[in-house]
Amino acid sequence: MMIGDNMMTTETKMKKFVVDTNVVLNNISALNPNEVVVTTMLLREIEKHKSSRSSDLAYRARVAQHWLTLHQDRLEYNTKPYRLNKLLEHGEYDEQYVDNQFLECLLQNPEYGLITEDMLLGIQAHGFGVEVKQLQQVSTDVYSYKGYTKLDPNDDVEAELIDRVWMDDKTVADEMKLEINQYVIIDDPSQQKFKEMVRRWNGESFVEIKLPEYRVVKPRNAEQACALDALNNPDITSVFILGLAGSGKTMMSVKMAQEKTIRKGDFGRIALMRKADVSSVGFLPGDMDEKMGVFYETFVQHLDDPIQDPVHMSENGQLTKHEISFVKGLSMDSTLILVDECSDLSLKEIRNCGTRVGKDSKIVFTGDFAQTNDAFVKSSGIIEAVNKLKGDPQCAIVVLTQDERSETCKMFANKL
Repeated sequence: MMIGDNMMTTETKMKKFVVDTNVVLNNISALNPNEVVVTTMLLREIEKHKSSRSSDLAYRARVAQHWLTLHQDRLEYNTKPYRLNKLLEHGEYDEQYVDNQFLECLLQNPEYGLITEDMLLGIQAHGFGVEVKQLQQVSTDVYSYKGYTKLDPNDDVEAELIDRVWMDDKTVADEMKLEINQYVIIDDPSQQKFKEMVRRWNGESFVEIKLPEYRVVKPRNAEQACALDALNNPDITSVFILGLAGSGKTMMSVKMAQEKTIRKGDFGRIALMRKADVSSVGFLPGDMDEKMGVFYETFVQHLDDPIQDPVHMSENGQLTKHEISFVKGLSMDSTLILVDECSDLSLKEIRNCGTRVGKDSKIVFTGDFAQTNDAFVKSSGIIEAVNKLKGDPQCAIVVLTQDERSETCKMFANKL
C-alpha cells in the first residue's frame, strides 16, 4: 500500500508541459505523452492545418491527430478558451495571435512548463519565469526527409535554383544538401508534364525521370511521378513509398510489378509480404491459404492482367505470398518483393525482409506512418530505416502527401 502511495505521489508531481503547434507538426515522435498538456489552441491549429492547401502540412496535421488519439489516456487536457488577461498586465498584446494565447495559458497556470521550437515564444515564456524545455530534434523523423524537395517558380531565389538544376549545375546539389536519388520538383500545380517538372539527383548529375507507359499506370501528381521513376529504375533495388491513405502507394507498386514480371519478364515472380494479425486468423473460414488470403487483398485487387489472373500466377509460380514472421532464411532471386503495411514493422523485421533480396531482385516497401499501430509511434522501424538508408545509391524514398483515391476518402481521412 505504501509503495502504491509513493508511486502515485511521484506520478502526481511529474512536470506537465504545454506544447506549441510547431513541435506537434514537426517533431511529434520525440514527445513523451505523459508530460504533454493539450490545449484548445493546439487542437484548433491542428484542425485548421488538416484542411491546408499544402498537402504536406495537411498530412503532418493528420499524423498529429493520430498521435493524440492513440495517447489520449496519457495526455492532460486543458480546453479552457484563453482570453488575454494577465498578459495585458505586461503590455499590449494582440488577442488573436495564437502564441499570445499560449502565453496567457502559461501565466494562468504557473505549474506548467513549455515545449517549443519557436525561439521568440520560448524567450517570452522564459522572461515570464516559465520553464522552457528545449526538445531535442529526433533525426529519425520521416518528415525531415521526404525523398524530394519542392521549389516554387514564383519565388525569385527558388526560381534561380530551378534554372541551375535544369542546366545540370552540379554545385547546386551541395547547396541544397541533396541526397543521392533525391528528386527536385517544380511546385507548379498548373503544370501536368511531369517529366518537365522533376529531376533526380543521382550523385553526379540531375537526370530526367523515366516513367512507365501510360497504359501501365499514369501519375496523377509530381510525387507519384517520383515514385514511378524509382519503381521503373533497375539500378534502384530498394524503394520506400510512404504516405497517406489513397495516395497510390500499393496501386503503383502492384501495377509496376505486374508490368515488370508478366509483360516484360524483368523478374521471374512477384513475392507479396505482409505481417498478418495471426490472433484473428483462427476466426476466418477455410484452410490456411484461404485464411491468410484476406491479408493480401490490398495487393491482389490491383492485379488486372486479362491473361494472368492471381490464381494462374500462383499456380505457375509467378506469385507467392509470405507472412513476414516466416521468411527468415529464404533467398529470393529474380523476384520483385512487395512489402505492405511496413509502418507496423520493427527495424529488425524490415532488415529481415531486405536481406531476402537475392540476385536480380528488387524490394518495395509501402506504408503510412499516420496509420502505424500504437506500438511503433515512439520507435518506428520504418522511420529508423529511412534515416539509415537515405542517400544510398541503391535506395529511393518517396513520401506521398496527396490523396488521389476520392473526395470521400479525403473527408474521412481529414475529419475523423
